[in-house]
Amino acid sequence: MSFGAIRSIATSALMASQARIQVTSSNIANADVEGYSRKTAVQVATTAGGAGTGTSVVAVTSSVNKYLLSDLVGASTVLGAAEVTDAKANALQALFGNTTSSDGTGTSLSDTLTSLETAIASLAGTPESSTLNGLAVDSLDAVAAQLRETSTGIQDLRADADAEIDDAVDTVNDALDSIAELNTQIVALKAMSQSTADLEDQRNSALLSISSQIDVTYKVKSSGEMLLSTASGTTLLNGTAPHLSYAP
Repeated sequence: MSFGAIRSIATSALMASQARIQVTSSNIANADVEGYSRKTAVQVATTAGGAGTGTSVVAVTSSVNKYLLSDLVGASTVLGAAEVTDAKANALQALFGNTTSSDGTGTSLSDTLTSLETAIASLAGTPESSTLNGLAVDSLDAVAAQLRETSTGIQDLRADADAEIDDAVDTVNDALDSIAELNTQIVALKAMSQSTADLEDQRNSALLSISSQIDVTYKVKSSGEMLLSTASGTTLLNGTAPHLSYAP
């Protein structure tokens, strides 16, 4: 083997080592970055005429388990639904009040109705009492006021839910546009045998953004293109990304 060949092999080894060090450094630097996945440098031996000529890094791949990603997408949907349900249930519970409080009385509508019932029963026993008459009227006013406040609060919750759905639709549409654009880049780079690991991380983040709003299923074709549909089978992304719409 000539000195030139030896030098070429050594140079290729040093360049491959440098590439692997860069990948490792990136993994360490981005270890706590949300959406980043560990990257791996694919190193192979190179040959010419049956003789070894060195080594090279031919690709940088993303270490993402497709089954775990699928589970994460499903879990994101379940969590998103649970958070919304919990927030709205708590807000509704606050409107209805509590059956007990620190002073031993309740603030719920049933407690207010019980107070009214007690006041009316007392008034029925002593109808000539102006004091009991005033207490009965006050109790009735309290019931009416609480009913009005509860009704207004429920309508506000409905309006808030409408606005949040409208925001969620915008979030989904933006993420669909992002995935469609990333699909184009990923397919082009894969066709040239270039790394798409970072772009795939971005696409997976957009996928999780969608799954936190609606239940989706996805499939990645051999070309690298990601297809999306709802759990019921409605196509969300297949080449182009049609926008969802909602009228609050």
